[in-house]
Amino acid sequence: MDNLPFKEADLASFAGLALIVPLAIGALKKLFPSWISGKEPMLAFVLSYAFGVTAKLTIPGAFGGVGWFTLGLGLLFVAVAAAGVHDTIVNKILTSKGDKPAGGAS
Repeated sequence: MDNLPFKEADLASFAGLALIVPLAIGALKKLFPSWISGKEPMLAFVLSYAFGVTAKLTIPGAFGGVGWFTLGLGLLFVAVAAAGVHDTIVNKILTSKGDKPAGGAS
């Protein structure tokens, strides 16, 4: 398990979750492309809360000193950031599936 691109400690912070959720969406999109297509924002929301709540309940010290209300609010921002990262970086830059520039050379 040491060769994974993330560690358990990454799941214990908002910034770590904001990076891991787009990775998880990309992996699910590779496995189930027809099912995931168009549902990325909803999936970012669900995965952010699933990973965040599970981390708080199972990882010792995860989100220490953060109450449940603050965790829920923080995970909302994680979901927005993860959806933005996926839409901007993954779709437009890495896969070049973004909008093509208007008036390109013919």
